[in-house]
Amino acid sequence: MTPQIVTDDKGKKIGVFLPYKEYEKMMRALEDAADERAYDRVMRRKEETIPLREAIKLRKGKVIPAREAFKQIEERRKKAKASI
Repeated sequence: MTPQIVTDDKGKKIGVFLPYKEYEKMMRALEDAADERAYDRVMRRKEETIPLREAIKLRKGKVIPAREAFKQIEERRKKAKASI
């Protein structure tokens, strides 16, 4: 990578210029890191998970309002807590 530092009249660093391909590579790495952090956060939760196939069966191809979806999720959480 060959970044060029951009400075103002007083020599204060105000930016960086780098080749577009390097920028794209850096952005992909940042996105991957963000995805990994999000995955780690989800995995640390102690919540019941639902396999995708089961979720699809529950929906049966229907679109349901978000309020109803949250209600169903909350009911499942309550059942899961009650069984512990």
